[in-house]
Amino acid sequence: MRHPASELRRPYADVYMARQPIFDAQGKTFGYELLFRDGLEATVSRFDDPDQATLAVAACLDMAAAAPGMRLLVNFTERLLLERLPLALPAEALIVEILETVHPRPDVLDALREIKAAGYILAVDDFMGQEGCEPLLELADIVKVDVLDMDAARLTEVTAGLKPLSCRLLAEKVDSPEMRDVALGLGYELFQGFFFARPQNLSRRNLSSRENTRLGVLAQAEAAMDAEELVAAIRTDVGVSLKLMRFINSSAIALPQRVDSLRRAVLLLGPRQLRRWLRLVVLADMVHSDACPELHCMALMRARFFERLAESCPAAGCTPDSVFLLGLFSLLEPLLRLPMTDIVAELPLPEEMRAALSGTPGQEYDWLLLTQALETGDWEEAERLAEQLRLTSKAMREAFGEAMTWSAKASLGLR
Repeated sequence: MRHPASELRRPYADVYMARQPIFDAQGKTFGYELLFRDGLEATVSRFDDPDQATLAVAACLDMAAAAPGMRLLVNFTERLLLERLPLALPAEALIVEILETVHPRPDVLDALREIKAAGYILAVDDFMGQEGCEPLLELADIVKVDVLDMDAARLTEVTAGLKPLSCRLLAEKVDSPEMRDVALGLGYELFQGFFFARPQNLSRRNLSSRENTRLGVLAQAEAAMDAEELVAAIRTDVGVSLKLMRFINSSAIALPQRVDSLRRAVLLLGPRQLRRWLRLVVLADMVHSDACPELHCMALMRARFFERLAESCPAAGCTPDSVFLLGLFSLLEPLLRLPMTDIVAELPLPEEMRAALSGTPGQEYDWLLLTQALETGDWEEAERLAEQLRLTSKAMREAFGEAMTWSAKASLGLR
């Protein structure tokens, strides 16, 4: 059956952003401002919905983190501040930029105080001496002064008004050595602009799913009573699972050890932080749809099949959590339409699993051969591989049937 072109959707989403460095007075990189882009060659931000632009950038914070300790500045709209969405991101990495369109109403100031009390740094963006934003300046840890159209006299005047405040001054849109020297002489500590470096465009291809599936995952997570129910909600969506593993292992979180289990990722983030993160990811992904529900369902089936086998056959020597991820990520190549070698380079997985997903022979690769044999009805080859992997024929057949039922139920939202 042929579908109209308007009904066909890509099984992935290309994500773009720009990263412009910010330097201190000694010329060392302090951090990066993250800017929305609608294409890899774009040089300016073009968007219809500023909330969606912020969500798209914030949901892929790990893509921009260059090294542990680097601060990442993200613009937040008034609505997203009121919803406390910055709290979904790590305070040790994020600087919350308050856009010039944010009004210092009492409810906005209450939200900013709560965000600041949680350990986040606040930065007022695009300040040029305008009146009416004094309450925001009093809360700010950093004030970004737009020096592009200022001469030395005007910058001196604007800076004098900021001196009584206990904040750091950042000169932005610095495009000449003369303006850099003026700002430095006036006590500015941080600098950003074309004189130092232009924004660098970044891109990544992300997996996406149908809107109702993502909403279902979010609803399950919101209703979850404990960590195990949170794990059960997240594991039914390949894209969310992938993003969570990327996020928990990113340099923005900077954990001392790699996390290679969904359950451990959930436990480390905690229910409250995880729900906030999940809301952000789901909101950012709502503009995309998944054209491959069958592949998604098959990935879930493999994951559940491997997990049940590992539980039933401990002699195989594989933990249920690790082989669940092996099955879940085994079809990312057709889902993302990228080479698996490129995909696994970003995944925080043990080397053996990374090799298996890339097609390197070994014990974990044999698990993939086993499920392929079952999926194609080659029971003789499946029996041979099961014996080789120290799996019983009875456990294999029962796990395969149960996994097909489980994945079909989990994927109902894709139909």
